[in-house]
Amino acid sequence: MGGYSRLAIIAGVVTLASLFTLMSTRTLVRWDEHDEFNFRKDADFEAKIPANSDGSGDQASIVARGKLIEKETEAGLKYLLYLPVERDRKSPMIVFLHGRGESGGFEITKKQSLPLQLDTNSTLKQEFPFITIMPQCPRRCAHANEWLETTLRETTRLTNEIAAKYDGDFHRISLLGQSMGGNGAWEYAAMQKNMFSAVVPICGYTRTFLYDRDQLASHLYNTSVWAFHADNDVVIPVDATDGIIHVLKQDKTRDKDTKYTRYKYAPGPPMPEFERLVGHGSYEYAFRDPDLFKWLQAQRCNKCTGPGSQSWNNTIRTGGERHGHSDW
Repeated sequence: MGGYSRLAIIAGVVTLASLFTLMSTRTLVRWDEHDEFNFRKDADFEAKIPANSDGSGDQASIVARGKLIEKETEAGLKYLLYLPVERDRKSPMIVFLHGRGESGGFEITKKQSLPLQLDTNSTLKQEFPFITIMPQCPRRCAHANEWLETTLRETTRLTNEIAAKYDGDFHRISLLGQSMGGNGAWEYAAMQKNMFSAVVPICGYTRTFLYDRDQLASHLYNTSVWAFHADNDVVIPVDATDGIIHVLKQDKTRDKDTKYTRYKYAPGPPMPEFERLVGHGSYEYAFRDPDLFKWLQAQRCNKCTGPGSQSWNNTIRTGGERHGHSDW
């Protein structure tokens, strides 16, 4: 397969023209340049689904592997679940938090970003090793402009349940979020102790009218961070990520990795009705970077051993640490 055809498969809805305009502090690389993500032709995908992919022989579970499926908890939390095609002992996990505009339904969620890739990109799905959970924040989250605590707590319960059922690795659960979900990722990782090995906020922000950045950073002491943002983001200014990254990198007591990719340019979201939101689609670049997923696999939280090790601390939201000013 030629280079242009291979790139077209990976890019999905992003055109070659928009990819070539990317100006980044890092080089955009192709998926197939890495051994861990050495993808084959789309036609090979269906043949790779194991006959007993979840170990039970249940036909419904077999269909679930390699597909993004909609589910709902008894408490009413709707979510998307992706199980890797290849069943691996102690699979790494991803929890993905969507943005404000996706609250209340999956229609927009599945048209962009990581959900789009896992729903439509067969080449990616062949080798994607992560058990992935994508909770749906109800419509009232959009009105509140935040991931609600009740939703996050149910997400914790769900993640623990999925990890136990499908042999997920409690030491390697990564938290990813974009836009409002980027803010949710910063705060969820800070409030839910001993759960996440890494947090990846993309075009996100912190709310310094509730807490100081250094106080938020202190709650992320044992959590690796890789943040993404674009200089030309017209929705959330890049300064919103610059500030917290500066604090994290100045903290000499941190013993975890802190990375920041600051794109010079990113497009808007890939739907025509949102094209005007130039720069806010930095997640379309981030989730096409195989180095991100390779890095996530390598992050480990030794204190994260499951429900018994976890604790909840929401003081940054309740005003127990209320200081500072608005982030943007």
